[in-house]
Amino acid sequence: MACEHLVPEHLQFDLRGRLIHKDECTLCYSSAKDDSGIDVCLKCFNGGCPAHSHIHYEKSGHPLVLNVRNVRILSSQSSEPQKITRLAIGKEGGAGYSPDQWDTQLSLKCLACRIPLDRADDLEPLVNSILISNSALMENAVGEWEMEHKPCTHTRGLVQTGGPIAEKSLAGCGECELRANLWLCMTCGHLGCGRQAYDGSGGNGHGVGHYETSGHPLVCKMGTITPEGKASIHCYACDEEVIDESLSLHLATFGINVCTQIKTEKTIAEMELEANLNLTLSKAIEKGKVLIPMYGPGFTGMTNLGNSCYMNSCVQMIFSFEQFVRRYYNLEHQKTCRLSDLSQCLFCQLAKLTDGLFSGQHSVRKTGQPVEIEPGVFTEPEQYQDGIRPQMFKSLVAKGNKDFMGAQQQDALEYFNFFLSVLEKLEKANGTMTLYPGHMFFFKETFKLKCQQCQKVMYREQMANCIEVPIPIDIKEDAEDKTISFETCLQKWAEPTEVDLQCPYCQATRMFSKTAQFKTYPEVLVVMLNRFAQTEWVSKKILTGVTVPLDGLSLEAYRHSVDPSEELLPEASSAAPQFSPSQIEAIMSMGFSQLQAQHALLQTQHASPELAIEWLLTNLDNPVLSTPIVPPSQSAAASFPEENVSALVEMGFTRTQVLKSLKETGGDMDRSVDYLFSHPEEMDVEVREEGPTSSMYKLHGFITHLGVSPHSGHYVSHILKPPHWIYYNDNKVASTDSPPTEKGYLYFFLRV
Repeated sequence: MACEHLVPEHLQFDLRGRLIHKDECTLCYSSAKDDSGIDVCLKCFNGGCPAHSHIHYEKSGHPLVLNVRNVRILSSQSSEPQKITRLAIGKEGGAGYSPDQWDTQLSLKCLACRIPLDRADDLEPLVNSILISNSALMENAVGEWEMEHKPCTHTRGLVQTGGPIAEKSLAGCGECELRANLWLCMTCGHLGCGRQAYDGSGGNGHGVGHYETSGHPLVCKMGTITPEGKASIHCYACDEEVIDESLSLHLATFGINVCTQIKTEKTIAEMELEANLNLTLSKAIEKGKVLIPMYGPGFTGMTNLGNSCYMNSCVQMIFSFEQFVRRYYNLEHQKTCRLSDLSQCLFCQLAKLTDGLFSGQHSVRKTGQPVEIEPGVFTEPEQYQDGIRPQMFKSLVAKGNKDFMGAQQQDALEYFNFFLSVLEKLEKANGTMTLYPGHMFFFKETFKLKCQQCQKVMYREQMANCIEVPIPIDIKEDAEDKTISFETCLQKWAEPTEVDLQCPYCQATRMFSKTAQFKTYPEVLVVMLNRFAQTEWVSKKILTGVTVPLDGLSLEAYRHSVDPSEELLPEASSAAPQFSPSQIEAIMSMGFSQLQAQHALLQTQHASPELAIEWLLTNLDNPVLSTPIVPPSQSAAASFPEENVSALVEMGFTRTQVLKSLKETGGDMDRSVDYLFSHPEEMDVEVREEGPTSSMYKLHGFITHLGVSPHSGHYVSHILKPPHWIYYNDNKVASTDSPPTEKGYLYFFLRV
């Protein structure tokens, strides 16, 4: 049938530099694998499900689309249980690999005429170009996940002191009667049992006990040695599974011939993979607890895009607060957005995300096939949900940030702050900062600074959205079965620390005690438990549990107060700020200028060179760093011409914000404008101080880091949705009545 719209003005044959959205709708999580497929606009290459494709046509006037539908072709292997032969996800031989292939079916249609179109010869080049081009999701994909073990310095530098071992001595632990889960010391040949598991199984820990007394770090799990010269090798010093490239030679030292070995036990990798697979079952086990999978609105999982668990955990937590859902669950914006590429509109992608999480469309119970985890042993048929695959969201939010754009593991707190900053910039650019829900996390933190020489005090304030709380234990005594109270950690946070500052009274650099207090209390308090300690230049995970009160937490003891007997230090308003030479020198040794070092110390309240360097690294493009330090006396509010103040107020800032910016920049108008826009944490966060607010909080949720290194591991989140706690582990969502609150990394407390 002829179509009047089939003309060159509705077609685009040049695909160079364009993203082709043929896998997924840009406004929802419908995909080309759905029955209705995806309509690809032949003018701008937007991809849409049938509903959103019509919305795109009505806004853009682009009527011609190519419907792309992927249809599964069942292979001969589809009816057979999947076998796991390598520790990988999404790759052949790994978990989640499907041998099925897909056939792509194409059809042309005109949305204006509502008719199908024939594939005319002059359209074939365009259709073929779309078919063979990488999709937008493929262009932005971060790759599949695969666990990769490598040699370590201890395997490469292994020095063996033992000799041949009698075969009967390899039959059992040298210190108890256990005859399974045995670990051979690769240095001296000591044979010890493995560590005890949470349920009492495993062993008595004689293998690790030998390492603690001898310092021999490498062990080989007996029963995992294969004739090919492979086995499960663990390094206690690195605390991870490694590869011994000379394993056959090293085992021969003890008289063990790998060619005669028969594998009888699971390797660490196989046990870890089996544990991951078990989490997808209809009844998942976490530390011996039964978790019941949840489905429906608010219980939608998020696919791991490749070490993106840090993002998934933070997003689930942030959008568990109704303020964020109310603000960004705005499907009406999708209908009116004027951007040509909707995958680049953050408001559109936020609406897509919230709709995906709360519509329930992608949290429907499905049943998979059993998996053969060892010969003749199968898992039960998997009960699962598809969840959402937030690739467009991840790519857009992280655009321009090399850390969060990549596939490496990142810190959850860093992403939390980064994501809030992205939302803040979005609202500022849109002129809607009053609607920004991130205000709920901010509060004023007061520091009491007391000179240890003259005993006089002064107070300094800063905006914050999180407190970092230490776990006060001796790292040598750290153990997973030990616990400490949350209150003890808070008390340690509130203890005075020592800093060098210029004392206005003593007119010299003095040692000051510094004590943190709450000037205001946020609606939601974020607490980061510092679970990583530096020991001999190596970051070590603190495993000790922290008992968190579930019935309520009072922070009244940490409210800011002034002792009437204190003598306040005079404000050093007549002289330029003073700096500790040692702090300036430490910062400059990292390559920063003296002026940059001074600005950083002022911004961080002279806390420490380390904190100042951290501030500098995240503010290198801040124009204030190139401005001279202005003494306070030169920036008194009384000296500002009223016409200058009024001019800045007319730009949309409050009078208080304007006066602060003028004070910080010595009254210079151009620098003041730069300051207003480069200090959103100070300019845009309004903290109400009408009167005392409640200091009572109740735990709303927490994010846990699983693993031993801050650069690896896995993040999961637990969120209280009465009457149950809900466990979010990527696309696995389940309920639990006894969450591991003592193992959290980030805690979110709701003010009551």
